[in-house]
Amino acid sequence: MTPRDWDAFTPDDPELVDIVGGDPELLALGRRLRASRPEPAMGPHFQAYLRARLIDAAATELRPRGLTRWWRPRSGWFAAGGAGLGVAMAAAAVAAITLYRGHDVIPGGYSPLVGRATVDPNSVILVSFTEPMDQAAVVQGLKIHPATAYTTHWDSSTRLVITPVHHLAANTPYTVIIDHHAVRDVRGTTAVADVRIPFGTAPTPAPAPVQQPAQPPALAGQAVTAVGPDSPVQFAPDGSVVAGAAITRGSTSSTPAPAAAPAGVPGLTVPPIPPRSPAAATAAASPAASGPALTRYGADGTPAQLGPAASAVAYSPSGRLIAYLQRDGTGATLWVAQADGSGGARLTHTDDASSPLAWSGEDTLLVVKGSQITSIGLSGQSHPLARGLRLSGGQTVAFVPPGKLAYIGPAAAGSTTTASSTGSATATPSAVQTPQASGELVDLATGTATALPGSSSTPTFSQDGATAVWADQSGGTPLFEMAPTASGTPTTLPIKAATGDAVGSLALSHDGNRLAYVISHRDGSAQLIVAGLGSGAVVAAGDGAAATNLGWAPDDGRLAWRGRTASGDAAITAAMPAAPKPTQPATPTIPAAATAAVDRFLAAQASADTGVLRELAPSLDLGTLVPARADPRSPLRHYISQLSLAADGVSVIAHARLIRDPSVDHPKAAYVDETLTLTPVLSGYAVTAAPPQRIVLRDVPNGPQVVHAAWQHRDGELEVQIALDSDIDPDTVVGALGATAADGGLLITTTTYDAGSRTIDVVIHGAPHGGATVTIGRALSDIDAQQLDAPYSITAGP
Repeated sequence: MTPRDWDAFTPDDPELVDIVGGDPELLALGRRLRASRPEPAMGPHFQAYLRARLIDAAATELRPRGLTRWWRPRSGWFAAGGAGLGVAMAAAAVAAITLYRGHDVIPGGYSPLVGRATVDPNSVILVSFTEPMDQAAVVQGLKIHPATAYTTHWDSSTRLVITPVHHLAANTPYTVIIDHHAVRDVRGTTAVADVRIPFGTAPTPAPAPVQQPAQPPALAGQAVTAVGPDSPVQFAPDGSVVAGAAITRGSTSSTPAPAAAPAGVPGLTVPPIPPRSPAAATAAASPAASGPALTRYGADGTPAQLGPAASAVAYSPSGRLIAYLQRDGTGATLWVAQADGSGGARLTHTDDASSPLAWSGEDTLLVVKGSQITSIGLSGQSHPLARGLRLSGGQTVAFVPPGKLAYIGPAAAGSTTTASSTGSATATPSAVQTPQASGELVDLATGTATALPGSSSTPTFSQDGATAVWADQSGGTPLFEMAPTASGTPTTLPIKAATGDAVGSLALSHDGNRLAYVISHRDGSAQLIVAGLGSGAVVAAGDGAAATNLGWAPDDGRLAWRGRTASGDAAITAAMPAAPKPTQPATPTIPAAATAAVDRFLAAQASADTGVLRELAPSLDLGTLVPARADPRSPLRHYISQLSLAADGVSVIAHARLIRDPSVDHPKAAYVDETLTLTPVLSGYAVTAAPPQRIVLRDVPNGPQVVHAAWQHRDGELEVQIALDSDIDPDTVVGALGATAADGGLLITTTTYDAGSRTIDVVIHGAPHGGATVTIGRALSDIDAQQLDAPYSITAGP
C-alpha cells in the first residue's frame, strides 16, 4: 500500500467517514500514522483488515458515550471528546501495522467481538485474518474459556466462523485464544503473538423461582403383530398399519393370487425376467404366501393379507396402487397390485435383495438394479438413472419424495463409485470417484451430487422432499443438521445428546414440526424420542431398545416402528400423548423487592455508584464495598447465584459474584464472591451485612463455575438445579454429585445433565424432613478435562 493508496483509502471510506463525522483531523490521522512509520510489506488482505480495525475502534470509543453511528461531531469536537477516538484509532492502526515485521508479512487475527460486553448469547464468533490461513492448524490451536463445545467452518480463506454447539452462556465473560504457533498462514509463517478475543455476553434478568417442565409423556407402544427379521413397518394412506413380513396367528382375509393387470392401470404386463435357477423361479412364480406375509391391519386390528413377505413396500402417490419387493435366493422380485393386494403383476427382478423402493409419479417405480438406480415403468420397461451412476457395495440408498433425488451414503473403505459417460447401463465408466466421507443427494436426471456434510446414515425428508434432516456423528457428540435439498447448506438443530451417543432411525412428521429418532447411549440403553424440530424440546419418549424403521401416520397422531417384545420382533404403534398439566412448586417465595434490592446493590458496586450504595447499605463501610478497578475499559458484571430466606423467615441471604471481563492484555476474568444479608425496612430492603474486608478481585480459576442454583418441591420430591458456565463432561456428573439429609444420612437421587442449558438437575426421592444438602465435588469436569476448583453446596428445603 503506497502513501497515495492510503490517502485514497481513508477519506473515501464512507463508513469510516460517517463514524468520525467527516472531521478532517481524524481523517488525516491515518496519513500521519502512515508517514511516521517505515514502509512495511503489506499483504493483499491488509487494507480490508485495517479498515475493520479502525471502524471497530471508532465505534467502540463512541459507544460508551451513547452516540449512534449517524451522529456527527460539531466543530472543535476532536480537540475534546474526539481525542479519545483519535487515540483508539491510532492504537488500532499501530496494532495492525505491527503485525508486519520488516518485509515479511506476519499473519494476525482479529474479531469484531473484542471488548464487547453485551454480545448476544446466540451469536457466532467471527475471526478475520490478514492472510490466507492454514485452516487445520488454526482450528487445532483454538480454545474457548469457559470450556465451550463448538463447530467451525471457513467462509473464506481468511475468515473463520466458530459456532457454539449449545449457544453461549448469558452474562458470562469469554476469551477465545488461538496459540500463536497455530496462527499459521498457507506459506507457513506464524504470528508473533496469540490471537486473543475477550468479550462478554448480554446479562439475563435477576433469577427467580421457575417451574420446571414435567418429564415428557411416555410413548406407550402397543404390539400390532409379530414380524420376521428386517420386516418393514409403516402406515398405509388410510392410516392402517402395514407389516412387510407379519406373522399372524389366527384367521386372516386372504387376497387372491396375482392374475390380470389391476383395473385402471392399462399396459401392466409382465416383462422378461433374467434367467434364474429353477428353485428361485419356482419361489417367485406366484406371491401366494406361506409363513410371514405382507399384511395390513385395520383400525380394529383385523389383518388382511396383501401378498407374500416383502422387504420393501411403497404406495403410489394417489394411494391406489401398492408395490413391494419379494426376496428370493438371487435378489428380489418387484410386484405391483391394487392397494388391497388384488390384481398383482410381476414387473422385474433385481439382484439387490436390500434395494429400497419408491414411486416417481403414478406410473414409475425406483429400485436399485445391477448396482444402478433404475426406473421401472408399469409396463416393465427399465432405464438407469443419474447418468448411469454405479454404486459400490455397502452404500446406503434412499429415495427422496417425490422421486427426483436419491440419497447415497458414503462408500465403504477401499471401494469406489463410478459414473458412466452416458445414461446407458452398459456404458464404460469414464471417472472413478474417491469414496466420499459424507453422504450425497444425487439428482436422478442429471447425476449432479450435493454433499450432506457429516451424514453417514439415512436422512429423513419432508413430505415434499424440499428439506433433509440428518445426524452428523463425525465429531463424537451427535448433532442434527437440516438443509434444503436444493442446496445442502446445513443449519444445526438442538439435540440432547452426550459424547458417545449414537442417533438413528430418523423420521420427520408430515407437518414438518416434529422429529422422531432413536438415541443409543454408551451404557447400552436406548430411547425413542419425539422432539420439536426447531427447539429440540422432547415432547414424548419411550423405550428405544431395538427400535428401527420409524414412520408417522398420515395425520401425525401415531408412530409405528419395528421393535422387540418378550416374544420377539414386532410391529409396534403408539399414539402421541397429550402433554400433562404442570404442577405448581411449593417453594418459598423470595420477595420481589429483595431481589430488586440485591440486583441494584450489585450494579452500584460494579459502577462504583456510592450514592446508591449509601442508600442501600447505610450502616456499612463504603470503603469495603467498592472494588478496585485496574482497567476501567474492562466492565464489571454481576450475577446472583443463590437466594434464600434466612432462619428468621424474613431476611434474605444472597450469594453473588462480581466479575470483571477479560481484556487483550489480561485474558482471564477476575472475580470476588459475596454473601449479603438483606433486612426489610420501611423503604423496601437494606443490605445489613456484607464481607467486612475490602473487595479484591482475583483471577477466575480454570474449570467450571456455578452461576446459579435453586430448588423447589415437585410431586412430593425435592428438585435442585445447578447451572454452570461451561460445557460439562456428562460422564463426570453423577459421580460428582451427592445428597445428604440434615442428620448426615445419604439420600437416593436421580441426576441428569442438560447440555443445552448447562444445567444439572437432581431429584431427591422422598423429600426428607428437615431438608437436604446437595454437594458437587471436584470430580466434576468440563469438556476440556478441567475440574471444579472447589466443592459447591446448596441446602434445599424443608
